[in-house]
Amino acid sequence: MHDTFLFKKIADHLFEVCKENKIIKITHLEVSVHKNSHVNKKSLLKHLLDEIPELIDYDTVIIVHNGQTEELTAIINTVEGVHDETLCD
Repeated sequence: MHDTFLFKKIADHLFEVCKENKIIKITHLEVSVHKNSHVNKKSLLKHLLDEIPELIDYDTVIIVHNGQTEELTAIINTVEGVHDETLCD
């Protein structure tokens, strides 16, 4: 269940990225994981809905690339979303 750790790290990092960039809802997410990882679109969506439901919903487009990433490592390639204009400078 090493992917449980990876799911948690992805959720935590997404929360911080959204906070820093004033994103209130993620509309598009792309991540890269190791080719043998059990992280896929369905499992990642389920985990993110449990961990950060304020940022993710069933309309969020999630793309998971399986490739040469190191084991137990995820690279967040793209995060797009709706910004909170009241928080922007």
